[in-house]
Formats: sequence, C-alpha cells, structure tokens
Amino acid sequence: MRRACLIALMLVFLAGCRAQGGVEASSGEPLTPEEQASLYEERLEHEGEPNAGIKGTVYWTPSGEKYHKDPNCSYLKNAKEVLSGTAAQAANHGASEPCSRCAGG
Repeated sequence: MRRACLIALMLVFLAGCRAQGGVEASSGEPLTPEEQASLYEERLEHEGEPNAGIKGTVYWTPSGEKYHKDPNCSYLKNAKEVLSGTAAQAANHGASEPCSRCAGG
C-alpha cells in the first residue's frame, strides 16, 4: 500500500513538472521547495538513488525521457539544449530510461 502511494505521488510530481514547469500536489496547489525535497527524500528511502548502477556521465534534454551515454547520439542531433550529469540527475529531471541507440535501452 505504501509503495502504491509513493508511486502515485511520483506520478503527480512528474505530471506537475512536465505540465507547468513546477511541482503540484494532486489538489493542484504548488508544492513548496521543502515539500518537494520531502517527496524526494521519501522516494530515496524506499527505492534508493535512481539509476545508481549507471556509471559515468550521461546526457539528456530538458524535455526528454531518455538518457544517452554518447553526447553525439543521433537522437540528440537536433536538440537545442543538452544537459549532462549522472544518471541519477537525469532521472530526477525526467530522463529515467536508457536510449535504445547508445545506452543499451
């Protein structure tokens, strides 16, 4: 039951981020930075760091759902902005799945 609630909270969190550039509760009210941090900490407590097994730098776009191991991946060719960091950082920005071309997804 607790895991289902956590998943529901994460879905609300991601939907709010994508839809409005911010984070909202299911009621539509914006979450404070403290509330956002609390949600993140709760998720880490139950699931661990996202993509912790992925080593090295990965690349992603602000609106993408995939992370890339190769900064020259053809799927990133037309991107206006490419971010880089750890796989955990990519997942926290919504890019939690590996690219099928360069990251073995």
